[in-house]
Amino acid sequence: MPRTARVTPGGMVFHVLNRGVGRRQLFRSDADDRAFEDIIEETMAVQPIRVCSYCLIPNHWHFVLWPRVDGDLAAFMQRLTMTHATRWQRHRKQVGYGHVSQGRFKSFPVSTDE
Repeated sequence: MPRTARVTPGGMVFHVLNRGVGRRQLFRSDADDRAFEDIIEETMAVQPIRVCSYCLIPNHWHFVLWPRVDGDLAAFMQRLTMTHATRWQRHRKQVGYGHVSQGRFKSFPVSTDE
């Protein structure tokens, strides 16, 4: 049975964030920032979503995302965070040493422009 996509209610925009486990620094250099930005681009090519803005801070990140249909946010974030964690661990030879992020990303509907 084909599944039909449902447009998100009112075109809802979300503030999405996640932090490094134990306040671990995720972004130590411009190269770390660029590597994450490459992952954003790769993820968007496979799982498109409207990225209104994002901010990378040494131990966490923020996005403002505007999904077109139900499920876009979760699918985009799952792919983005899994790819980032895998590459981060491999680059730092930390595979098998635990989580990179505190847990699943957090998302909150944006209710006002402020």
